[in-house]
Amino acid sequence: MSPGGDRRDHRSDLTYLVGIYYFLLTGRDPQYLSENAPPPHLRTESTVFDQVTGPKAMQLKRFFDRGFFYDINYR
Repeated sequence: MSPGGDRRDHRSDLTYLVGIYYFLLTGRDPQYLSENAPPPHLRTESTVFDQVTGPKAMQLKRFFDRGFFYDINYR
């Protein structure tokens, strides 16, 4: 891909869907991904793990970790 080229692909679409799922669970806007800030589900104001506990919480954390990973190549 050339510098400044279009970086949208299926990985961006999946992150968008993960953001919608985050919103449905928490009622909070995931806002943006930043290299210098934690992903939405790990921010202090996040309530995603208040809604889901136990073994399912670890599965959900892995889901959000992957979907909200800043580097698109690791999503």
